[in-house]
Amino acid sequence: MDNLFLTVLLIVGIVILAIPKSVSKTVKKALPILLVFLAVSAIAFLIKGQGNSTIQIVASNDQNEKAEGNEIFLKEVIVNGESKKPGDIFSKGWIEKDGGLLWRSYDRIDGMTDSIQAEFQNGEDVVLVLKQNKWQGKARIISVQGDQGFDGYTDSESEGWMNFEVKLNTGSATFLTRKNLVPLAVIIWVFLVAISLISKRFFPEQKRENKDRLIGLDLLKIVSAFMIILIHSSANIYNNHEIGTSDWYGGLILNVIPRFAVPAFLMISGALLLGKKNDLNKTIKRAITAGLALFVWSFLYIVMKKVVWQEGDVIHDTLMLFLRRGPSGHLWYGYLLAWVYLFTPILNTLYEHLTLRMRMYFVVLGLVAPSVIDGVVNYLALDGQILESPYFIYIHLGYISIMFLGRIIYENREKLSVVCYVFMSLLGFLLTTIITIIVSKKMGASTDVVFSELEISNVLYACGIMGFVCKLNSRGSDSLIKRGITRLSEISLGIYFSHSLLMWAIGEKINVGNIHLDIGSSVIECLAFVVIIFVGTVIIIIPLMNIPYLKKLVKIS
Repeated sequence: MDNLFLTVLLIVGIVILAIPKSVSKTVKKALPILLVFLAVSAIAFLIKGQGNSTIQIVASNDQNEKAEGNEIFLKEVIVNGESKKPGDIFSKGWIEKDGGLLWRSYDRIDGMTDSIQAEFQNGEDVVLVLKQNKWQGKARIISVQGDQGFDGYTDSESEGWMNFEVKLNTGSATFLTRKNLVPLAVIIWVFLVAISLISKRFFPEQKRENKDRLIGLDLLKIVSAFMIILIHSSANIYNNHEIGTSDWYGGLILNVIPRFAVPAFLMISGALLLGKKNDLNKTIKRAITAGLALFVWSFLYIVMKKVVWQEGDVIHDTLMLFLRRGPSGHLWYGYLLAWVYLFTPILNTLYEHLTLRMRMYFVVLGLVAPSVIDGVVNYLALDGQILESPYFIYIHLGYISIMFLGRIIYENREKLSVVCYVFMSLLGFLLTTIITIIVSKKMGASTDVVFSELEISNVLYACGIMGFVCKLNSRGSDSLIKRGITRLSEISLGIYFSHSLLMWAIGEKINVGNIHLDIGSSVIECLAFVVIIFVGTVIIIIPLMNIPYLKKLVKIS
């Protein structure tokens, strides 16, 4: 099957290259096939890996301090109760002796290696029968169960045997592990960089000058993407320290600072999508693109979840994406974004037919009133009263109202001073902070009840920042810094969707040489961690910006 696919690909490639065309047209025709080849190969590799697991035995060339040797002897392999010869299953490299495989540090044969490995089907129960006596040494057995140690020493000259059990649970594929994830990711990244450079050379994007573009909104996109990473990184400091301590207050402030980010993204969408004519076909196309990007990112998170935690079934979970929300909580915004795009023509018509007074009335009914009521309900419920929460009121209208606010601020940005916008931000920030302190102390535990993007304090916080950045005006020369800000802002949602992949891969601690960072240790270490994740994410996804088709994964807006 693999040879057939490669043969067909080769024939198609030869046909394309044989047609007398310009270099740019040839590359343009060949690039989609190259991308399809990459995708099909990855899927084939994935499906193949789903069925197999590897067991590796590594002789450590080490021994117990009481042992008189360091040999490793694998006598037998039992698979689902059936005895098999190790030489028929495991790779070459050890000495075949008495029906088993022997490793020793002396009298070595040509081509002898320290490790052997074998592939088994997922779901099989494997038992490795290993010799034990005073001449046996230490080994490592690497499988889906982890990297486990084996010590064959026993204080006896007679032969004893140890049954080392390895359960290859269904779905515990080892086609990817934390160990080989980094080199594989680097190889893929280098490949994408090469394609990106080719694409940039032969398919340069047409520069579309937008005289009304505000550099402030571009900056806000970038900062908001950074703040989303901070939201996902600062919970440990806030939750793992005693209420009232300096560390807890530091974690609280670190949690409150980024709470404008999600409302800001919605406000930017409102500012840029509302108040202008919308083509229905383009709107639907944009929503479909956002939906496809969401599906691809969800699939990547399913794979990463499998690699990092050995959880789930890649094929089953991918098919279930059509019926339930994706594998990472932050992807909820992708679903919202697709619906926002679909509703844009309707929302724009509504917005245009309302006066400023009616728009503000809509915001009050759709956002302010429900948020205040919800806050009161939550506070009263702390005493054990069971009250109905009015979520149903703003599950849709709240987000629409925030979009309206974004457009209102954008259109009226010159009517209020910078001081007013700064005051709004400080007021919103302080309200969220003070209410959180009061509620946390009353509950006796850290709480996030006022961290929602729909809480009026966070919306007020975002309104102030939105108004402030709309005041920033940079319509001068097309400087390198300005171009850099513009380009980075274009992938801000790509950063939002992809950053957790890097966070999952790294974990909560970074240890490189003498550098040791613990995400939950201190504010400084947490901020350093966020910077590393942000910069790393940008480096990882930036090649996609220039590649046809794939650029839609990061340039979503």
